[in-house]
Amino acid sequence: MKMVSKDKLKNIVPLFDGWQEVVILSCLQGHMGQAWADDEDAPTVAKIESMGFCYVAGDANSPQAGELLRQIPVDSELQINSEAWRKLVAEELPSTVYPLTRFKFKKDATLFDREKLQLYARSLPEGYVIASIDEAMFRRFPTEVFDCHCVQFASCADLQQYGAGFVVLCEGEPVCVASPYSYCDNFIDIQIDTEEGHQRKGLATACAARLILECLNKGIFPSWDADCDESRYLAEKLGYQLEKEIVSYEIGLHKIIYQANRLFEDSGFDYNICGGFALDMFVGREIRKHGDFDLSFFREDKRKVIQFLQDNEWPVYARTELREFFLVTDPDDDRLNGLENMWAVKPGSFANMVPLDGKENTYTYKIIEPRLQGFDFIEISFDKRENGYFVIDSEDGKGARVERALDKAILYKHGIPYMSPELILFLKSHPFNMEHEYLKPKTQNDFPAVLPMLSNEQRDWLMDALDKAWPEGYGWLDGLLKVEGEN
Repeated sequence: MKMVSKDKLKNIVPLFDGWQEVVILSCLQGHMGQAWADDEDAPTVAKIESMGFCYVAGDANSPQAGELLRQIPVDSELQINSEAWRKLVAEELPSTVYPLTRFKFKKDATLFDREKLQLYARSLPEGYVIASIDEAMFRRFPTEVFDCHCVQFASCADLQQYGAGFVVLCEGEPVCVASPYSYCDNFIDIQIDTEEGHQRKGLATACAARLILECLNKGIFPSWDADCDESRYLAEKLGYQLEKEIVSYEIGLHKIIYQANRLFEDSGFDYNICGGFALDMFVGREIRKHGDFDLSFFREDKRKVIQFLQDNEWPVYARTELREFFLVTDPDDDRLNGLENMWAVKPGSFANMVPLDGKENTYTYKIIEPRLQGFDFIEISFDKRENGYFVIDSEDGKGARVERALDKAILYKHGIPYMSPELILFLKSHPFNMEHEYLKPKTQNDFPAVLPMLSNEQRDWLMDALDKAWPEGYGWLDGLLKVEGEN
């Protein structure tokens, strides 16, 4: 996808014909947000992203439509307006979208009862006053509580030109704010927030009523969207009439990540998502389809991890050769000493564990599906932790030792721990991963997708670790890393 420059925005306007969203109009008019398309001059598909919302339009049957969806960032809310796009969302993002109900209201200024709005605006409890967001108040935003207010505007003059904003003050401090979330010519989207401890006192009603009246006086329509019943009821109280309910989609982490976190979050031992899913967590989108799911634990917890999995009806298989495993029946089995790679596989997984004839308690595997279908397979690595560092020793014990401070080796997204990207890329640099017919394409995909997003410190650590581990060079990565280092 290509970012659409302001002078080419007119080319995607026909794709969004029929949409009445302020966020879309704002972007198309050059105010807020960013647009992408498959082609700036002759687009077949396009998306607009702004303030956490994403809208897609165009031909859902275009060869580029799937790529457009896959590039939507995690934590966005996706809105679509056709069954063709809805079907494509189900096909392309089956495990990362979470349906939401959103209420759309009519954009009709004649529906408002101004006398009632004036009454609401005056109906504040004792100790509270409403004030307009003036220059001095504008400079106080954003705050920790009101982090989305006024950030859309370069100055208070811009706020007053395209809309207005009001605050409810208690002892001189803002405790409720109503201001534009998005804006375009002659329209705003209203956002309202009330500080905890001051809610359910009618502050939002009064503040919103004042903002609506001010906008109407300026010839600006104050648009309202609701994503919950409380917001819907307040809108209807203020005079809005429901036009329709729609289903939008929250773009989240892969469902398997949430399922794994629910399983292990109260286990009593440390764990982290690793492999390709962890790279997705860092990048903020799915960088490729995944054939397995990887978790890292620490070696001192091996027995507890195996016992926990078995208690939760996860059969555990310890790898002894590339394609040979034995079913672990006793977490204290001496054979587990030194074995740091295992699989936890439930019946019906994409990897079917098959007994080997003539070998007692020895299994190989048969791949039933090309990709992971659900949370029924975990590839486990038991990694080394020592004196506050994540440690990777050389295979023969004689080569370079690589270390990464634990607070940099393990990151968090939505409270879920995952292995840092530079550490994963280093592990992927092993010659086996670089040349194996199944692993090499994944490695070749992951490095260019992740390298540009690393911080300077992460990139420096990775380069230093690679130089220590592979002083004679690292194959095809040499050229890629050189180019990245020059950018």
